[in-house]
Amino acid sequence: MTDYRLFGLWKNPFTLHSLDAHLERNVDIKLAAALDEIKSGKREKAVISLCGFDGYGKTETLRILEANANRGGINALFLDACNITTTMAGIVKRPFLKQKKDANIEKAIVSAMNKHKPSVLLFDNLHDSELVTPLSSVATSVVNSIFDKLDSGMIVFSCSESHAPDIPVVELPPLTDEEAILIVGQRLALLRYSQNIDPLYPFSRSFIRELNRAVGGNPGILLERLDDILKEAAEKKIPCIADLKNP
Repeated sequence: MTDYRLFGLWKNPFTLHSLDAHLERNVDIKLAAALDEIKSGKREKAVISLCGFDGYGKTETLRILEANANRGGINALFLDACNITTTMAGIVKRPFLKQKKDANIEKAIVSAMNKHKPSVLLFDNLHDSELVTPLSSVATSVVNSIFDKLDSGMIVFSCSESHAPDIPVVELPPLTDEEAILIVGQRLALLRYSQNIDPLYPFSRSFIRELNRAVGGNPGILLERLDDILKEAAEKKIPCIADLKNP
């Protein structure tokens, strides 16, 4: 097993899939504001398309919204469209739905959301949906169908690119260099056992900026590269990572 104590770390923080390391961005603020309007009654219902390339954090953003909704007393239903059959089979057992396993998914969702107000439906990966293709058909035949039947509530669905012009879009942009530095610092802090160390150690700010630009600001790829780089540095016992050529 690779030893990361050279860096004052219990283990490699870039292998974690933790919402504790989530960096709040403008997208999160916009979605939270829309949810607050539903909860307060300022808006009766809303539907939003969350767009971004693979690795940009669409699923994590939806999971954060789900957690915030639950903490605020709002019923949140998360569905992964990549495997809707398996997902639905698991969630029908939840008290929120109370539907038979063979229930029509649209009817089950609408019934649950109308019964437990306010509610939010988080539909992930519609670009890879097994429900309907292409995406434009999914948006109109599934999302709009559910939305039209809701008394109140909010739907947020993620996709690579939205082709539904009537649905508002919130887009995840690439990371800025400063955002990349913040994400790295937050990750390292999660598993740092020694506090008397530079928060970015064994990396430098210039290294993170260089790497972020090399991956085009894609947070998923950034974390994958950092995972590999930190592991190699630990195995080679390189105490400081100054540039992309080292290790």
